[in-house]
Amino acid sequence: MRIVITNPGRLPEGFDVAAVRSGVSGLGLVRALLPRRHASLTLRQSGDEVVACIGLAPPGVTRVIAAA
Repeated sequence: MRIVITNPGRLPEGFDVAAVRSGVSGLGLVRALLPRRHASLTLRQSGDEVVACIGLAPPGVTRVIAAA
């Protein structure tokens, strides 16, 4: 599963999401809550927008099919 969010904005020069300490900020909290082995979080600049992408892979996420 991949979740992509795009918003107008600008990342600071040299920004590295991996350097954000867990729990210190909202972004650090998001990183801390993601499963370490089966999830990824990236932030990148695309023109005048910031693109955030969260990737989740099994077994960090599973598909549940509901019975009718």
